[in-house]
Amino acid sequence: MIVDLREIDGSLGLSKLPDFLVLGAPRCGTTSLYYYLGEHPEVYMAPLKEPWFFIFYGSDLTELYKNPENVKGLVLRDYIFDLKDYIKLFKEAPRKGVLGEVSVAYLYAYDKVIGNIRRIYGSRSSELKFIVMLRDPAERAWSHYKLLKQAGKEDLSFEEVISERVVSYRSRERWFLRYDDYIGFSKYYEQVRAYIEAFGNVEVIFLEELAERPEITLKRVLGFLGVNSEILPGNLGIRYNVLGSPKAKILKPLYDLAVRQSKFKDRLRWALPPKITSLLHRFKYWLQRVLSKEDHLPRDLRKRLINLYFKEDILKLKELLKDWLGEERLRYLDRWLIVD
Repeated sequence: MIVDLREIDGSLGLSKLPDFLVLGAPRCGTTSLYYYLGEHPEVYMAPLKEPWFFIFYGSDLTELYKNPENVKGLVLRDYIFDLKDYIKLFKEAPRKGVLGEVSVAYLYAYDKVIGNIRRIYGSRSSELKFIVMLRDPAERAWSHYKLLKQAGKEDLSFEEVISERVVSYRSRERWFLRYDDYIGFSKYYEQVRAYIEAFGNVEVIFLEELAERPEITLKRVLGFLGVNSEILPGNLGIRYNVLGSPKAKILKPLYDLAVRQSKFKDRLRWALPPKITSLLHRFKYWLQRVLSKEDHLPRDLRKRLINLYFKEDILKLKELLKDWLGEERLRYLDRWLIVD
């Protein structure tokens, strides 16, 4: 949509900004949705996935860099802080169609994001649409942990990071943003409620339904966005950013090369244009699909996570969404409560 930004910066004037945001949560299928939507002729997706602009806009960078614990596990250079740089993401967008952006921490950092959206969009914030992707919270926490562990950004075992001591230390309340708050990112109720109360234009979908019924699910998303829901992408059903473990020991060095982060990869990513970076990401995701087998959360840990951290949150989320989803889709939340 076109937003008048002159009150914020007189040099900007009328500018293209997203019509919709995919808010997260992490490890819930947002990468797959990003590539599916990017294939639709009436949808323009920002060439950079994860700019995190509405989190960092207006932040004191001095304070962020002074205390690296604030953004543990993140590389600040990967993100966009400046409004002019954010607008550049959409400079090649066509005049017709809808514009979108995906940043998986927008859901978690809802208070800061909502404030910045209102600040930048002004009265037009009521027109902005939001897609929330959720997943069984225990499985999401497990997958999130594996993401950072395999990338070389997590030193503790999973048993240690879900202990009450570590969970409390890494809690959302203690820091501006912690990407290693595996439990906090999976507590969806307050996060989803905040967006519903602030804006209302929220579509909630589940990773499980995208995997089990991709056509029906994507058609619902496209209908929500107001574009032709009969045009489905050729890549629908391909899973992007799959994590697991190598299918064989001999494949581990190649698998580690694909998933592990390094300073060389960071420098390469910063030096290349976004379109080239996107192609390299596609190749990386292909390698992950080919080389990995799925890892399931051990049953005893699942039971512990649901009973200790997530049961109450799931029940509150179900009550919040009961009039939005319908009985059939609410069953996904019932499945999350199963521990045996």
